Amino acid sequence: MEDLKGQDIVNSGILTAQVTHKQRAVHILHQMRSCISSFLLKIAAWVMYKLLGKMLDGIEVRKDQIETLKKVSEENVPMIYLPLHRSHLDYILVTFILFMNDLRAPLVAAGNNLMIPFFGALLRGLGAFFIKRKLDPQNGQRDFVYRAVLHTVSCLFCF
Repeated sequence: MEDLKGQDIVNSGILTAQVTHKQRAVHILHQMRSCISSFLLKIAAWVMYKLLGKMLDGIEVRKDQIETLKKVSEENVPMIYLPLHRSHLDYILVTFILFMNDLRAPLVAAGNNLMIPFFGALLRGLGAFFIKRKLDPQNGQRDFVYRAVLHTVSCLFCF
């Protein structure tokens, strides 16, 4: 009889841990999520159009490559853009050029250090999804739930 009580306690503990980890995983996904806003993209494109005209002499875009991207996007093939990331302007320009050519704006990985009031919401509306810059806390323990979420949904980030 005591073995059954002990087993019930173990099962209860496992169930509690599962619920706790599931709730944490949902919370992590909620913090990561991106929610692209066409309204924000239009405003940002207009602002970038004005700013880039003052900052740069020009932007060279090969129309044949844009046409190739359009053909591929019509086939519902996942596309991954890999900017060089020499500066923040890289992914900004990729998003701007795609949007200005009627191509879907990409999702962009952003460090969770950028998830600050107002600015974080703005970035999320422009296609940012937030991930931790360091996967594990400083105390040296691995964050297995966070790692599991990343491994489970990593295929979802490749649109």
